[in-house]
Amino acid sequence: IREILETVTNRECSNYLANSGYAPR
Repeated sequence: IREILETVTNRECSNYLANSGYAPR
C-alpha cells in the first residue's frame, strides 16, 4: 500500500511540476 501511495505522490508531483512549467525528471 505504501508503494502505491508513493507512486501516486510522485505522479501528482510530476503533474504539478509540468503544470508549473518545470520539466518532470
